[in-house]
Amino acid sequence: MFNSKKHPRERFSYAVTTGIFAGEILIFVEDADKAYSFLSIPKMENRSIPQENFDAGIQSHIVDVVGQIPRDVFKVCRMQYKKNKRLIK
Repeated sequence: MFNSKKHPRERFSYAVTTGIFAGEILIFVEDADKAYSFLSIPKMENRSIPQENFDAGIQSHIVDVVGQIPRDVFKVCRMQYKKNKRLIK
């Protein structure tokens, strides 16, 4: 059985299969206060999802684990996330 306690993990990508973010791939970037932060592709927008909502999404297969992305790709995703974060402030 799938253990949601192991996710989200850095460099992992997650597919959103239903809801308002359906069709987006979420790249996990950081663990914030009671929320997880992701870069959403292809929109290249930052998404902050409460931990309990993400965990429930994993359990109910609204969010599926896609897999680990290469380090160089993650590095670019993290830089884009940080750029977006600076622009928002």
